[in-house]
Amino acid sequence: MTQKTRNVSMTCRHWGISRDTFYRWKKDYADKGEAGLINSKPCPENSAVRVDPIIEERILYLRKNYHLEQAKISWYLARYHGLKVSISCVYSVFCRHGLNRLPHNLRARQVFCATK
Repeated sequence: MTQKTRNVSMTCRHWGISRDTFYRWKKDYADKGEAGLINSKPCPENSAVRVDPIIEERILYLRKNYHLEQAKISWYLARYHGLKVSISCVYSVFCRHGLNRLPHNLRARQVFCATK
């Protein structure tokens, strides 16, 4: 379309995109061809900030064998192994492996007090 009109502003207005987007698409097309125009994720598949696999194994071991919650696992790793792992990091490991919920029979139970 730009080749016909020789006007980037009119082309962008016609397609409803910004000039920044136009030039980004033009650069991607020049670099990679049609493959450069395919939508891609802006971030890598495996994040560099992901927890170490050895620590992840320890977290999963504690969850599966002792049914500990996120805060207790974080505290345990800091105290006994010298590993500083945040509670949210422990929870994200649980979610990745489908362990974010304890089995129904192991959840906290209500405490009933006898009344006089």
